[in-house]
Amino acid sequence: MKNTESVFREAEFNLWAQRAKLELGELYMISHYLDPQKSTLEAGAGGGRILLAMQAMGFSQLNGFDFLPEFIEVARQRDQQGKINYQVQDGRNLNYPSNSFEQLIYLQQLVSLISEKTDRQKMVTEAFRVLKPGGLIIVNVLCMRSRQGLYSLLLFWLKCLRIILNKNLSIQNQPWLRLKGKPNFKALLDLGPYIYWFTENEAVELFKSAGFVIEALGSDAQIKNKGLFTALSVPQNEPFTGSLYLVCRKPY
Repeated sequence: MKNTESVFREAEFNLWAQRAKLELGELYMISHYLDPQKSTLEAGAGGGRILLAMQAMGFSQLNGFDFLPEFIEVARQRDQQGKINYQVQDGRNLNYPSNSFEQLIYLQQLVSLISEKTDRQKMVTEAFRVLKPGGLIIVNVLCMRSRQGLYSLLLFWLKCLRIILNKNLSIQNQPWLRLKGKPNFKALLDLGPYIYWFTENEAVELFKSAGFVIEALGSDAQIKNKGLFTALSVPQNEPFTGSLYLVCRKPY
């Protein structure tokens, strides 16, 4: 988490704090799976971009948290109606009571931003705890399946470099290719910060192990075409681009 905190406080703050509007995948997930009348919590709210857009769409009972106080301050300033409940919290150890919210938003590749496996597990476990039975969580993560074309050359280079340097690091931990909106050439030297790229099965198992039932998944390609799959994997003959999206439910 320290690595992630330094990235957003020192390199990415201005970019993420002032972002506006929903991306296509976010709009699809929110409009297709969430209910404007139900209590909602967004993890990693940043400067409030997603919740402000949802407020304009007619959603109420909106809540959000981020681990950086600077982000929360910006989000509160941007909420001109003053109706969104923003808090500074750590996703691995939330202060919300159990069964507090009817739906959760873990978008913006939030779980992928956590480089340590144990921290990712804690975050998902906490999400399960604060979600009400029968409640829904929408998620997106970075997915290895989308790392094709020129990215394959980068991954080959990183593997070779790690062998030479005797660096014991999973290839799914990859350096950020852009920082401050510019190319991060230090990535070619395999220097951090790192972000985690999931396999589809790994992402499914992470949420299943916390107790969630997976109801749908797919990539940006499916969202642009015919919608997410209800199976637990995207068929290999299907196009796959961008993030992996999951819809998970907490059983009654």
